[in-house]
Amino acid sequence: MYFFIHFFNTKSPQYSLTYLAVKIKNYLLVFYYMFEIIKNSYKKEIQENIFIKLEIFLNFIFRDKDLSFWIFSLIHYNSLLLFFLFIFVVPKNSLYLKFVIFFWVIYFWIHFYFSGSFFTRFEKYISKNKNWSGIYEILPLLNIPKTKENIRKTFFIISAMIYYSIILKIYF
Repeated sequence: MYFFIHFFNTKSPQYSLTYLAVKIKNYLLVFYYMFEIIKNSYKKEIQENIFIKLEIFLNFIFRDKDLSFWIFSLIHYNSLLLFFLFIFVVPKNSLYLKFVIFFWVIYFWIHFYFSGSFFTRFEKYISKNKNWSGIYEILPLLNIPKTKENIRKTFFIISAMIYYSIILKIYF
């Protein structure tokens, strides 16, 4: 409500827009530093607590670590594929498209918050295999070395494809 007053100010619109821009910049800086403090201090503890609870839950359901790993992996990658395909299938103004966009925003926020795929790390945690890279295991089959740099590039390319698919769906 505080920001809207400046839009209706007729005395000095340039001053009010500059003031508004400075206020917004200050709020964004505060949010950024709060996010950095939280990210750096609690990330490992949050991740470990969630991993332990999820592993106990999945082992209770499936009674086998390998089976719980494969079921979780299938759910993870199939849900990503379905949400990607929903971008093209659902109508432009539907509630489903808004849900899919919300899902992708949350998914990428979690990815950037944990500095990598949270779900792939959980798959690595369940399988106790330090070399597991999730969907990026396909890179050697495409004659691309599986390095951190290539995994980052692949994630960037996939992220750009999803982003531009959503933009094209919304505007065309």
